[in-house]
Amino acid sequence: MNNIKNEVLIVLTEQWNDWEASYAIAVLNSFSDYKVKTIAVDDFPKMSMGG
Repeated sequence: MNNIKNEVLIVLTEQWNDWEASYAIAVLNSFSDYKVKTIAVDDFPKMSMGG
């Protein structure tokens, strides 16, 4: 069995739209060959528009 996972990177910015990414994250997490990661351009915490 192949344990290599495809990485999907989501870039977080201040006030990012969490509801737009949520559908894609949910679908990708339902497949075992995808791993979702978040990245940002700095080390500061990010807050979504939804809070």
